[in-house]
Amino acid sequence: AERFGEYKEQERELKAQLLTLQRRVQAGVATRAQREIDDFATERERYQAQVSSCVSEIESLRQQITDANAGASQLQGDFYALGSEVSRIEQAMNFAKQRRETLARDLEQTLEGKQRELGLVDSDSQRLTELAEALASIEPTLTREREEVGRVDLALAEAEKVAATADGDWDHFTQRAAVPKQQVEVQQGRQGNAERNLAALNERLARIKSELAGLSESVEETDLDTVSSDLADAEQAVVTQKTTLDSLKEALQSSRSELEALRHKQDELRREIQALTGQRASLEALQLDAQARSTGDFVSEWLGNHGIEQAAPLVEAIVVDEGFEAAADVVLGDWLVALQAELASLSSSIDVPPTGLTLVDAEPGERSADPLLLSHYIQLPRGLEHLMSGVRVAEDWQEALGARASLSVDESIISKDGLWVAKHWMRSRGEADAEQGIIARQSQLNAVAEAFEVASRALDGTDTRIEELRVKRAETERRIDAEQEVLQVAQQTLSRLDTQRRALIAEREQRQNREAQLRQDVTDAEVRAAEEQSVIDEAKQMLNRAQHQVESDEGVREALETARTQAREQVRQCRQEKQQADVGLNRSEVRHRELLTQREALSRSIERAREQVTNYEQREASIRGEMPTEENPDLAAQQELSELLERRLAVESQLTQARQGLSELESALRSKEQSRMAAEQAVAGVQTRSEGARLKVAETGVRVEQIDAALSELEVTLESVEELPINYFRGGHQRHSRVVPQKYILVALY
Repeated sequence: AERFGEYKEQERELKAQLLTLQRRVQAGVATRAQREIDDFATERERYQAQVSSCVSEIESLRQQITDANAGASQLQGDFYALGSEVSRIEQAMNFAKQRRETLARDLEQTLEGKQRELGLVDSDSQRLTELAEALASIEPTLTREREEVGRVDLALAEAEKVAATADGDWDHFTQRAAVPKQQVEVQQGRQGNAERNLAALNERLARIKSELAGLSESVEETDLDTVSSDLADAEQAVVTQKTTLDSLKEALQSSRSELEALRHKQDELRREIQALTGQRASLEALQLDAQARSTGDFVSEWLGNHGIEQAAPLVEAIVVDEGFEAAADVVLGDWLVALQAELASLSSSIDVPPTGLTLVDAEPGERSADPLLLSHYIQLPRGLEHLMSGVRVAEDWQEALGARASLSVDESIISKDGLWVAKHWMRSRGEADAEQGIIARQSQLNAVAEAFEVASRALDGTDTRIEELRVKRAETERRIDAEQEVLQVAQQTLSRLDTQRRALIAEREQRQNREAQLRQDVTDAEVRAAEEQSVIDEAKQMLNRAQHQVESDEGVREALETARTQAREQVRQCRQEKQQADVGLNRSEVRHRELLTQREALSRSIERAREQVTNYEQREASIRGEMPTEENPDLAAQQELSELLERRLAVESQLTQARQGLSELESALRSKEQSRMAAEQAVAGVQTRSEGARLKVAETGVRVEQIDAALSELEVTLESVEELPINYFRGGHQRHSRVVPQKYILVALY
């Protein structure tokens, strides 16, 4: 024990020296970081000055660009205005040139038209004189021909009157004589038609009687009965097959419904298992984090060196009734991160136990029989039963505070929500366990693990049932396919037999209907044959009477035809004479009208030609008045156009120079913008590095405060350990090298 105390003192001194060295290192780091901050501030100000300079130059360039744009716009407007004037003058010159050419062509055409109209006036005047002479010579001939036409008209009227009388007599005879002749033709046709109909009816009667002889034979009914029996058997087979198929489909639908329900259940179980897995992992992580101090690698190594191979967390051996988890967390406190171990097997060693190690004997204890004590609701290992000694239970914190006055010095009371009250002290739950303590998490973890196992078993059962239903569904679907094929064959057989039966019934009905129709046709044909024979007899009698009347009308016909022929010949001769007289008169009248028409047309043509000559003379005077008299009418416009072209060239040169200057200013502006962006990026980079240095200074300050706090815990001052040289720690104190942890050495060398 004396040697252990010496080692502890040496460890405290070395820790103090290590902390001093660390503080020196942190002070140097802070100094360097502060220098970097000052350098960064200077560099940032320099870049910011560059940014300000670039901004002012950019504003100046933008103003210059605005002015240059205004000047270029003014020059461009002048250039476009001059171009418009040039175009206007060129268009005016072209229009004047085209107008002169048009006037010259119009004058030439006017002169040609005037000469042409004068020639037409001369020729038409000569033709008008000739027409007057022709009219004087044709008038005597026209009078003579009109008198001849009047005489011929009178002769023609008398001949037509005689011919009309002869035609009337002939027409009356023809109408009277046509009746017997028509009767002869009608009766002959009627007789022939009746004889042909009678022959056709006799032939049809022979065919019908032959067909009736063939249909009168008995029809065989055996095939129809056989087909009807087979059809009934096929219908029964189809009904049976449909019943079987419907039952299979119902079984398949039931299987699918059950499979769908199991799939929903499977999805729910998988979601539940996933949620439980996440909850379990979170709870295990929290428990491992709470027990990290007592389950590190160094602790496991130390336990192994002392003969303890496995050490379970102590919280697994603690059993707490529901509702008392918070009270157990407060009373047990740091004991909850302890480990179970068989302390009897702990071997002796010179190694110092790890910091924060807590071991408790795993032998289970007994609960108290008193329900007023906390130990009645908690089962602990025997080594921790003393922690529950004298601790009573209250429902809530108000009851616990109210019972404090009645407590003795060695008694205490704790509420279910975690307020522990004694005579002279009081304790509540820490911030880390404000929501849930280690024991409650362990209970929840056990419940989650149990629920996970239950859900896993249910999922396995569901998967097995789903697989069975899938196999059953596949077998049912296979049977349904087979039954459907059998049903289809049966339906095809039923359809074929039904079609065959219908065909036999239809054939029998057709035979019966045909036989009845043929008997009716025989009756009708016999009646019609008798009627046709009577028509033939009647036609023969009427034909004889009509032939006798036709023979008696032949003499009268010849006399009337001779008189009519002579009258028609006389009319024909008169008409020929009238036609010849009309032709001569018409020819003379047409010639007379033509001469009159030509004379009127020539008179109007001469008048129009003289008016046209007058119009041409007026048009000639108008054109000659519009045509210019100068040799070069476009001289003034050409001079003005030359001046405008020279001015436009000068403005175009100025506009090109202004655009070049504007392009140079825009290039300079882009260069300044890039410079400004580079400077701003540099300012941002310096700001980022400055913030990093400030964070380092703040971090160094926190570490220095932590080191000062650690020195205060060791009850040493900084001045008492700063006088030691650094080689005292690195190699001067060889006898303490085993005590110093490796992590302290690494930090000091850093």
